[in-house]
Amino acid sequence: MNSIKIICYQLPKSELYFFNTFDFRNLNINLIGIYDEVPEFVSKISSSSPNIILINSLTSTSDLYYLINEIKKVAPNAIRILFSTIYSKFIIDEVLELGIHRVIHKSIKGKYLVNEILLLLNDHSGKFSSNITPA
Repeated sequence: MNSIKIICYQLPKSELYFFNTFDFRNLNINLIGIYDEVPEFVSKISSSSPNIILINSLTSTSDLYYLINEIKKVAPNAIRILFSTIYSKFIIDEVLELGIHRVIHKSIKGKYLVNEILLLLNDHSGKFSSNITPA
């Protein structure tokens, strides 16, 4: 089985610590890196072909929309997950329409976040929920 490759953008400090210390080898997961700058992040996505892209929500929706579009250009088949505090159904529906596959609430931490990611990978139907994963 091939390794699952995850790349992250602007994770909160609590998740940053978890992702940097968690032993992903038993799960056959390779953490490519955690980035804070869009150009470097998009470049690394382009060169590493990750399976999963985890994005921390940004303050500006226009920045988020720009980032989603850039990611879709370089990794159209990657699963895109937004890690967010967004509760607005309108905004959630909008980012899902733009190309985010799942919105996960920031209250889901550590191993539970990894579990959500693995469940998303194991979704055999090929359809993704339009609902936010609840706190």
